[in-house]
Amino acid sequence: MVLAAAASPDIVLLFAAAGLLLYVASRAAVDALTVTADPSPGRMAVAQWMPVAWLALLATGAGHAEVGIGVAMATSVAALALNLGVLVLLAPPENPDPSPAPVSDPDPAPVPAGRAWPFVIPAALLALLAGFSGFLNVLHALMLLVLGGCVLAVWQSGPTDDAAPLPPARRRVRPVQLLLAIALAGVGAWIGFQGILIADSRTRVATAGLIAAAVMSPLLVLPALGAGAVASQNGRTGHVMATLVGITLLNLCLLLPAVVLLGAARQLILAWRGGTRELAELLAAVRPMPFPIGVWRVDTVLLIVLGLLLVPISLGRWSLKKGEGIALALGYVAYLLVSTAIAVRL
Repeated sequence: MVLAAAASPDIVLLFAAAGLLLYVASRAAVDALTVTADPSPGRMAVAQWMPVAWLALLATGAGHAEVGIGVAMATSVAALALNLGVLVLLAPPENPDPSPAPVSDPDPAPVPAGRAWPFVIPAALLALLAGFSGFLNVLHALMLLVLGGCVLAVWQSGPTDDAAPLPPARRRVRPVQLLLAIALAGVGAWIGFQGILIADSRTRVATAGLIAAAVMSPLLVLPALGAGAVASQNGRTGHVMATLVGITLLNLCLLLPAVVLLGAARQLILAWRGGTRELAELLAAVRPMPFPIGVWRVDTVLLIVLGLLLVPISLGRWSLKKGEGIALALGYVAYLLVSTAIAVRL
């Protein structure tokens, strides 16, 4: 239904152009920060998160905070359900170990940045609890930022296979290429946002937030699927999974509060331009951001469930197989259907 509502040729062209630019920008950013075949999970996550941040912040700055919130949450679900499921299916089969370790050995293999993975649960829980009020305010944003600081400290201090110094190819950064990738991602995000606005104006069926979740979010996480497949084929499936978790944590603990704070700053600027000069009146003009009910009911709950799934994986006690990959991919399809049923304007 959402796709049909945005199926006119000009809108399709806008979304196709946005998807192409975002894909090129994301892959260029990854190549500028790390090596795709043997990536640093943190750098790879930042590179692939950048287009998501562009779109969410552009939409919020233009007065569509519901799009910014929806993009931050929907891309998190897509990363942990769609991307993770497909990458598990694409991962090469594990070679059987002819001489397995003794059963008495309790130590699992280290998972890249594994200690930070369970933080998806408190971040999603904080968003869920905030949503009971129907809004996200500055206090909620500050709490998520504090949690993000904890995540960063744990991510950097946890045991990973990068405990030893990184090889030069993974340490190097190409500043010019990175700047070009950032600029290209900004252009692609702007084109995608224009497509969302045009599709929203031409239909009474789908909201702008729903279009962003159903159409733009898969386009935003598609580059992570391409780069992740390359790393997975080179035996770096754990790094890919850590990258997807990193994107989710960046969304919840940095992008979501940034959307709320940018929305508050926009209201302050509008009040100032409207002639308000008293500090008390300026602060009174700042209203909390409405939390879309579909995002609150579906996305936050699903992120909590997916976060629980990550706990045994992060501890090295469970590895995902083909069956779980299929279930995750089908679960993402079900998520889109449920989100559409809740968000459609009747």
